[in-house]
Amino acid sequence: MLYGSRKKYFFWIIIPFRKHILLFHVMPIINHSQVFTTIKQAMKIEPERPPKEYCPSFSRDIQSANINRVRLFSIVLFFVSTLLIARDLLITRAQGEWSQNIGNVYLFYSHLSLLLTSVTFFILAKIGLRDTYNKYFRNGIISLSFSFVILVWSAVLGGWIDQYFHGQITEYIIAMFGIAATIYYRPLTSIALFTTVQIVFLVIIENVLPNPNANGHVTNSIVLCLLAWILSRITYIMRLREFMNQHTIASQKSDIERVNQELQERNTYLAELNAEKNEFMGIAAHDLKNPLAAIMLTSDITRRYWKNLTHKEISDNIDGIYTTAQKMKAIIINLLDTHAIESGAINLNIRQFSLSEVVVAEAENYRERAIAKDIQLHIQSSPSDIEIIADEQILREVLDNLISNAVKYSPHDKNIYISTTQSTAEGKNVVRVSIRDEGQGISEEDKKKMFGKFQRLTAKPTGGEHSTGLGLSIVKKLVEMMGGRVWCESEGIGLGAIFNIEFPAPEKQSKNIENISELDSEETFQKK
Repeated sequence: MLYGSRKKYFFWIIIPFRKHILLFHVMPIINHSQVFTTIKQAMKIEPERPPKEYCPSFSRDIQSANINRVRLFSIVLFFVSTLLIARDLLITRAQGEWSQNIGNVYLFYSHLSLLLTSVTFFILAKIGLRDTYNKYFRNGIISLSFSFVILVWSAVLGGWIDQYFHGQITEYIIAMFGIAATIYYRPLTSIALFTTVQIVFLVIIENVLPNPNANGHVTNSIVLCLLAWILSRITYIMRLREFMNQHTIASQKSDIERVNQELQERNTYLAELNAEKNEFMGIAAHDLKNPLAAIMLTSDITRRYWKNLTHKEISDNIDGIYTTAQKMKAIIINLLDTHAIESGAINLNIRQFSLSEVVVAEAENYRERAIAKDIQLHIQSSPSDIEIIADEQILREVLDNLISNAVKYSPHDKNIYISTTQSTAEGKNVVRVSIRDEGQGISEEDKKKMFGKFQRLTAKPTGGEHSTGLGLSIVKKLVEMMGGRVWCESEGIGLGAIFNIEFPAPEKQSKNIENISELDSEETFQKK
């Protein structure tokens, strides 16, 4: 008999090991199965978590909600405990039940402690509500302490005082667990809280009752703790999902507003482009119409009456046609340049070359026009040969615009000074081209708008030349594309103007020119 019982006992011991051995071989297969993955997902303590970037915000959210609940429950418990204390004093004590059952005395003191607890946590909740956003950790401690105190109160009530009333105060305990379960806890926090309270209850009941589970106290307490924990998890998850839904809606709203703003900006941009296109067409039609009519008229007169015209008259007509065609070409080039810049169709060809040579070459192109207006061009460079890193063709176009404007807006018998210098600005070596005229000057109002598109300034061409209002806007965009800057200096109307363009100098050049008076070479084109 003894042997048989040992054999049976040994059999039940070996069974778990056999299961573990079997599990050891089968586990790799289960680990890779969809079923096991689903089971693991279902057994997670917290089915979903906020993304990491939302965790601080979620902590503030739940602790703000918790501190409000603590305040509300404190008020409720204050009134309930006040009524219970009044009943204890006015009814049970007056009727002599305190002497008949000592549990009534203990129950009175438990109600009194509940009253003090409610007052204490109401005050703490009022303090916590002063700054719920930044003091969320403090509020978390307050709400957790509140739950712990009322649950321990329930454990004392259920484990010690309940023995005197045989289940008559069970609703107290259930209510307290219900209150605790509706406060939001992190998963591990809720496990620690309810497990601790359950241990406190078991310790009390073990020391109070000879047979703790005779009336199902232990079983009922475990079930109640488990149900309260499940309720706390449901409460927490619902709050989390509400929080995530709010953030999702807010994020979607923000995205929609951003998209709407982008669409609005895009529509505004397209409307501006459409207006510019119409303006382009209007300018092209207006500015090209008169030169084209002049070409047609001059060529028709020359074609019809060339036999009656002298050689000089024919030559003048041809010169007029050529000059008018140049005006038309300048208009078209400006329009095309503006379109190319804004559409990003310009490809830079950055390389190092001689800036001094380019300046002299571009000034030479305007020598004849300057002589026609009795204007002298003065070219200065210091040092005599300055290198630059830029797009040579684009820089030529920039200089062409600026020198052309200087000649166009300068009165007869004046001077234009074109200087090329290398200096140090803000600790960096730079090269600068300055074009100074003795023309009509620039007002402060004109300075604010002079680099905009289609801006017609106060100054007017002095020789009947044409202006589209695009030249300076093209200059500014081209210079900035090459990493430089352009600006204008003028002391006022009638005092001339200086247009400067500046670029970083190549590293190999370091000569510092502080004053334009240090110029060491000068070339002057005198009028013929």
